[in-house]
Amino acid sequence: MEREGQVGGLCMSGEKMVKHRLASGDGYRNSEETGFTGFPVIGFNHRMQMAGGCQEAGMGTGINTNSLSGHSDVNWDLTTCKWDPRLAPHNIFYHHTAVAVPMTKVPAFIRDVKRLRDLNPDGMCSLNMFGGIHVRFLSAGNAYLGEREESAMFELVYYRARERTRPRLNEDLMEEMEQMMVVKYGGKPHWGKNREVAFVGAGEKVVNIEGFLAVKAELDPDGLFSSAWTDELLGLHHSSERGKHGPHCGLEGLCICREDVHCAPHADYTCQTGRVYEGAHVCRRQLLV
Repeated sequence: MEREGQVGGLCMSGEKMVKHRLASGDGYRNSEETGFTGFPVIGFNHRMQMAGGCQEAGMGTGINTNSLSGHSDVNWDLTTCKWDPRLAPHNIFYHHTAVAVPMTKVPAFIRDVKRLRDLNPDGMCSLNMFGGIHVRFLSAGNAYLGEREESAMFELVYYRARERTRPRLNEDLMEEMEQMMVVKYGGKPHWGKNREVAFVGAGEKVVNIEGFLAVKAELDPDGLFSSAWTDELLGLHHSSERGKHGPHCGLEGLCICREDVHCAPHADYTCQTGRVYEGAHVCRRQLLV
């Protein structure tokens, strides 16, 4: 549907996906005897949720993974998750953006998202393929890399093309929401669930980056558990590797576009300002008249 530009079909499929996940409980359990009996699901997390349990048979891809792997002696359905890269191209492949927005700014962010939705209602249908926008709440604490204040973590999971030069349908909406959360509302990125653009200035948004770096230097003076990537996330240096400011860097979230070449001009996607957040720079398809 993405490849053929079928927005209507994507919306229909997304609606079916949401209805199925609501009816099935999406992996939640509120009864040890019968599994899921309906919402609400209340209890301790380790006793109420099983989604992602890769050891469960059937949590894999739903295909004959033994024949794919070429290893008939390995039961891949019992040892793999559906996102396992060893199953490519049959594994799922997506972008994941998760940002903690301070509670004081959440109402304004939600209003902006609704305005963005109203301008293009079908543009967000791709989010439904992965369950919509997920929200969870975080308390303020004294963990060095934690939240300075109470926050709401908004999570967006959305389509990602396997070809780095191919844009997505309505990708400008996802990019505008991403930049709203990170830049306009100063949200702190989840350390493991974001594209590179979300980590710019991340160290300035945590409780005590200096304290963390001091402990890091004490416990790991040789940098055994560090890499160029983790050092960059912590603001220790800035790398120009991986084509961060080269052609198509906006499609993968390696950069916030500033020039058309950062998007996909060959497919009529150019760098434009946001529709609601004018400070955003997004890759949007320029429709030909």
